[in-house]
Amino acid sequence: MKIRVLEEKIEKIASEIMALGFFEDEKRLEPRLKKIDIRLNGMIAAAKKEGDFKGKFRETVILPTQKLIPPKRLMLIGLGKKKEFTLEKQRQVFGTIAKTVKKKELASFSSM
Repeated sequence: MKIRVLEEKIEKIASEIMALGFFEDEKRLEPRLKKIDIRLNGMIAAAKKEGDFKGKFRETVILPTQKLIPPKRLMLIGLGKKKEFTLEKQRQVFGTIAKTVKKKELASFSSM
C-alpha cells in the first residue's frame, strides 16, 4: 500500500474510498465536512439523523457517493468522544481504515 500526504480540494481527490472521521459528541458537522455533505445532498447528515452512524469509536459506515464527488465511496468512521481522543486512538482509527481498504481490495483511499 502506497501512502501519500496531500493537501487538496475534494474536487481533485479521485480515490476509491474517502474516510471521514466524526466525534461522537459533536452534533453539528464542521465546515469542511458540511461542504462535502452539501455536495452529497445531505447523505452524511441523514446517516447521523437516522441513527445509522453515531460516531462511536471505530464505528464505520460506507456510503456510495453516486458520482457526486470524485471518491467512489465514503467511509464515515467514529472517533469516539473528543476529550478522550488520543494519538493512540488516532493510530487505531487509521488501522481500521487500512483493514477495511485491504479487505475490500481497494487500490486507493483518501482521508480528511
